[in-house]
Amino acid sequence: NLGNTLRDTGRYVEAEICHRLLLQLQADDAPALVNLGNTLHEIGWLAEAEDCYRRALVLIPQQVEARYNLGLLCLRSGRWREGWAGYEYRNIARISVPLPFPPWMGEPVADKRLLLIAEQGLGDQIQFIRFVRLLQKRGAAVDVVVRAELVALFESVPGIGFVSEQVLPGHYDYWQLLLSVPACLDDETADISELVPYLSPDAARRSAWQERLAK
Repeated sequence: NLGNTLRDTGRYVEAEICHRLLLQLQADDAPALVNLGNTLHEIGWLAEAEDCYRRALVLIPQQVEARYNLGLLCLRSGRWREGWAGYEYRNIARISVPLPFPPWMGEPVADKRLLLIAEQGLGDQIQFIRFVRLLQKRGAAVDVVVRAELVALFESVPGIGFVSEQVLPGHYDYWQLLLSVPACLDDETADISELVPYLSPDAARRSAWQERLAK
């Protein structure tokens, strides 16, 4: 706990010492390995952090925090397939409305209708809306349940439809969480850098802000 507190306050060297001292006493402590890995991850020692996460997973194969943080590390280093799989261990948003159609898990989507449900913060939704284009390339018609304040921006994505958070959706073939789309695509070659630009601001709003900021 002292090590975690030191890490949270940016005192990484002291935090590392605490975690390593604990591991000297309890070498097979998976949570301690994860804590050390998190500290090493934050200071950029990725190979050492990955070793900690993998050692923890040998001890407890379904250790959620190790799976999740290893996923983040893999994403950071461009290993998309393993990274997105690990990211699925996040605290996934719960669907408040029972949907009468199955979750999409990577099945062919040509001529299918998909409902994507946004989760987490506005920034996460802005980042992940780019993956709609990959679904459209596979032949899917895509609607998104999204926060109302983002609709004007997301309308710049061609062919996308929107569903209000307060309205029960109509018929779709599948649903999925917006942030789970990359894991379901399961495509090691789907480099997100190829998907930019994917949004553009409204011209009138951009002009108004340019004038306002120029004052």
